[in-house]
This record gives sequence, C-alpha cells and structure tokens, in this order.
Amino acid sequence: MQSIAIDKNDNVWLALNEKVNESCLAKIANGQWTLYTSDVLGFQPYYFGNIQFDSKNSLCGAIDYSLSGTAYNDGAQVFIFDGKTARSLEFDNSKDVKFVTVDKHDNIWCGLTDGYAVFNGKKWTVEGSKFKENGVFAIAQSNDGKMWIGTGNGIYINE
Repeated sequence: MQSIAIDKNDNVWLALNEKVNESCLAKIANGQWTLYTSDVLGFQPYYFGNIQFDSKNSLCGAIDYSLSGTAYNDGAQVFIFDGKTARSLEFDNSKDVKFVTVDKHDNIWCGLTDGYAVFNGKKWTVEGSKFKENGVFAIAQSNDGKMWIGTGNGIYINE
C-alpha cells in the first residue's frame, strides 16, 4: 500500500501498488471493498504516489515513474477521480511526480525531483530553476494560505 486518504463521507481510499503497472485504487465503505482498476480509471497507473481529496471530494493522486529507469514517460503524471470518471493529467514527459498536495483553492501542487508543478484546473505552471540542485521533498499549505516548500536546502515560502 502506498497511500491512504479519507473522503468527506468517511470512506477510506487506498492507493495499492502490487508492482509496476499493477496498481489500483480501493475504497472501503461500510466494511465493503470496491477496487478501481485500469478498466474503470481509463488508464494504466504505472505506480501510485500519494493520494489526497480536494474540496469537491474528488481524489487527486500522483503517478510515480521513478522506478522505470528511463528519462521519459508517456503516461499520466497526476489523476483526478470523482468515483466514477478519472481524468489523467500530464505536463512534461521528463518529470517524475513524487507526491501531490491539494491547496484550499483545489490547485494541485506536484513535488518533483527538481522543483514543483502546479495545476490550477486549466493550466500548469512549472518551477524548476530555484530547486534544481536541492529537490523538493514536501509541500504544505498554512492556514494563512502560504505554501511551504521543503527542499534539500531548507524551507521556501510561496505567498
């Protein structure tokens, strides 16, 4: 198991990685398990990173290609799943998304090896120049709306 998230209805969601290209989501509701495989998602998850819910109760998650050993990937890097339909998102075929963080405006922040990318629901913004040497390892939002970015060289605050 890679990640656990709990939706607004207290259902527990799991990102399960059996092995590369054999990943699925599971929902536990009232003691009943439901599996969501590539047939339902509409894409084959390479390997899940973490999962989180947005304010609309849609599941957002990272697809991690770091185990592939290749410089490029041709699949989804991030997905959004409303329980019925999945939407896969890609912004660059050479970046590995390690994790996602959803902010209070439902922007999806992606931690990358050399920076971060943000999806605002319509377009991507990628920032790599500041963090190329240090990497991004954690992103969180404080109550005042500031984004805290943990790197190999300390903390950066994005206002």
